[in-house]
Amino acid sequence: MCYFASKAVLSKVRALYGKRLTNLNYKNLISCNTIEEIIEYLKTKTNYSYILGNIDRESLNRIVLERLLKKELLYFFDVLSRYDLASGENFFSYMIIKTEIQEIMYFLTLLLADKTENLVYNLPSFFSKHTKINFAKFSKINNFSGFLDLIKKTCYYKLLKRFEIEDLDLNIVETILYTYLYDMTFGIIRKYLKSSAKKELLDLFNVYIDLMNIVRIFRAKKYYNLEEKSILRLMFPFGNLGSKCLREFIETEDSNEFEKKLKESKIGKKWFKENFENNIDKIPKKIRFKKSIHNIRFSMSSPVVLMSYVFLKEIEITNIINIIESVKYKLPKKDIYDNLIYNL
Repeated sequence: MCYFASKAVLSKVRALYGKRLTNLNYKNLISCNTIEEIIEYLKTKTNYSYILGNIDRESLNRIVLERLLKKELLYFFDVLSRYDLASGENFFSYMIIKTEIQEIMYFLTLLLADKTENLVYNLPSFFSKHTKINFAKFSKINNFSGFLDLIKKTCYYKLLKRFEIEDLDLNIVETILYTYLYDMTFGIIRKYLKSSAKKELLDLFNVYIDLMNIVRIFRAKKYYNLEEKSILRLMFPFGNLGSKCLREFIETEDSNEFEKKLKESKIGKKWFKENFENNIDKIPKKIRFKKSIHNIRFSMSSPVVLMSYVFLKEIEITNIINIIESVKYKLPKKDIYDNLIYNL
């Protein structure tokens, strides 16, 4: 990769990182009493002004806002990936596939709830150049067979054609689709990155996947009382833990025994020290957040810094959406603040 291209990516990403929402920004957002106040603050006091500049308050809802914010991330990645033609274009495919998966999951969620009339499609126009799926046609579909017809010429058809609407488990579907994404991503990392950069990015993904698998086991036992066979179907076949370790967690009798075993384990002592049940869902993103900040500050690999910024931006967008939802339903200010993931 060109040295100057790498330097350009590093400089641009670190400049954008410097414009991230601060602790003070979050406190000011939480102090707002209405969604209008939140939007006005984001438009006038943060780096989201150009995204929200022409927003129509009458049509604003959680989905519309989330899509507007994610537009920025796609545009940003599209531009920066051009600096690094050796690996940037390939990592851009990560963003495209992840966005496709999110849209598919969004549609299937509405389909199962018989609410496809609520579908909102609001992705960047350039996205259509990178996908084989005509997402605009999703709004005209109200059955699973029609959905399969629309994705017939894509890799997702092969992954999902065995399902019927009656046995469509969204947790299983999500696992299948993200397994495909991670498999593709690990292939890119191993092919295009060398030495320390490869190690940094593999670690960033593998630790997150390990923690996600742990959370999935806990939730399966605590809230769904799933059998071992069913839990295994929810596991991502990646990470550093290995199938033997995961099976030991899965084979625990219940969530209490699982929690005890986890706290005694190496991964539990390292990552799960906080109030367990109230924090376990946030731990994967918290750890990814900390590792991503470290990478942006110290890594000299543009793909590592680029992906780390994407992860931070996704978390920031989630924080904004959660604040808006919480203010809308008038949740206690302290609870809103405690649920954020941010840099202390």
